[in-house]
Amino acid sequence: MYDKNEIEDSLEFCRQIKEYEDISATDKGTANESQDKSLSVMAEEMETQSHSWDHILQEQDPVSVDFDAVKPFIAPPEPETSAKAMGGLLEKEEEAKRIQEKQREQARQKALARAEAAKKANEEAVRLKAEQERKAAEEAARLKAEQEKKAAEEAARLKAEQERKAAEEAARLKAEQERKA
Repeated sequence: MYDKNEIEDSLEFCRQIKEYEDISATDKGTANESQDKSLSVMAEEMETQSHSWDHILQEQDPVSVDFDAVKPFIAPPEPETSAKAMGGLLEKEEEAKRIQEKQREQARQKALARAEAAKKANEEAVRLKAEQERKAAEEAARLKAEQEKKAAEEAARLKAEQERKAAEEAARLKAEQERKA
């Protein structure tokens, strides 16, 4: 025969397992949903059954409770089942670690891809800037050469005009002197 304390201890043990599973699932964020649901359903059933235990205990003297009558409700998990549950939890943790590592690797790959894209964009910007500077230098040289050519043509035109005017003036003066003479 088990008394009320032993039954409550078994209940507490079941609640602790549920809390551990809830914490593990929350911390990992990647726990197997179907297993979580089935464990939650089991925990809810245990909670529901605890009310039945209270009812049984209220009807009977706790010392005289027939363990065989309440055993289906309070039987601690078989060692093999506990080991499987712990193994399942360990597998969940391992899977969560693998998933986290995979997510880290994906994030690293994305960061590398962004860095490579930024590098290419920077190289393209540098190339475009150099091309613009080269074109600006060529245009400046072309404009300077054109200005120098125009200035030389203008200087030659002015010199030719001055020489023509000087020759005309000299011819006029010579013609005038010849007329006076």
